[in-house]
Amino acid sequence: MKYLVTYIFILYSFNCLSYPIEPITLNEMIDISPFIAYGKVTSSYDTISFKDSKRPLSYATVKIEKMLVGYLEEEKIKIFYNANYICPSPANFVEDKMVTVFFDKKDGRYRTTGLSYSTKYIPEENKNLYHQRIIDNARIKDLHTGHEKEKLLTNWCIKNLDINGLKNDAEREINKALLSQFGSKEDRFMFNSNFKSIDIVNNWTKAHRQVIRQYLIEGEIKIRNLKSIKLLFTDYENEYRNFIIRALSSDINKGHLYRIKAYTELLFDMNLPSEAIIIYEEIAHTQNLYKLDRDKLISKMQRFLNLISKE
Repeated sequence: MKYLVTYIFILYSFNCLSYPIEPITLNEMIDISPFIAYGKVTSSYDTISFKDSKRPLSYATVKIEKMLVGYLEEEKIKIFYNANYICPSPANFVEDKMVTVFFDKKDGRYRTTGLSYSTKYIPEENKNLYHQRIIDNARIKDLHTGHEKEKLLTNWCIKNLDINGLKNDAEREINKALLSQFGSKEDRFMFNSNFKSIDIVNNWTKAHRQVIRQYLIEGEIKIRNLKSIKLLFTDYENEYRNFIIRALSSDINKGHLYRIKAYTELLFDMNLPSEAIIIYEEIAHTQNLYKLDRDKLISKMQRFLNLISKE
């Protein structure tokens, strides 16, 4: 028992900062990384002690093939990282692999900037385009400020929806932008408050909204803040109605009840049949849907869908 307690204490001391984090987007990683390089990992887990550190620091050695952002004279560098973290995960340096690495320099040492998001292993067929998107983003930030910068970054983000390996990242950036404007305090807290999202809502064009809307309708991306979805369907009221009905129907069929109230609130803006209004009001005034009989609730929501689909 004594050894078990000692082992737990050691684990805790190494990982006392364990906590999950919201994914950091590529745009945010570029923001916080003065240096972004592509190179080969020649050693992946070494340690060294310094007088100013309480315990040995972990580092990887990377032989640089190309600098994407920033300039370094060194051909081979040591990059320090928190190898003992469990959650959030640390940077992952895989020996003899080619890696895209995001880092800065503090106290004379190169350090990763975004935990596990600091190292990316991109398939060879996608590598050049991925690197070019990094360079394009950094160039926008170097050459432009204010509204012009946000407009160009918005275009950069929307274009990433069409690129293999960057669609999910663009989806996260769009969701962060929408939640920063329309989300509750709890929603905004879930995202990294230390990072400023791209001001997409104030800079997107009709063509941008069309691209996002199409991916949303096809089920290839999701918008987390349901109330902001209506912005994407301006002048497309029927498409909006049909999308909400399909989304609600899908959740009911899967037994996912946590968004039912939000979907019915969105549909209540429309002219509902009287029976549907009664069902809506019952749902709206129920504080905790999980206290209701599950089968009866699903049956009632299926009836609600049948009523509004006949209109």
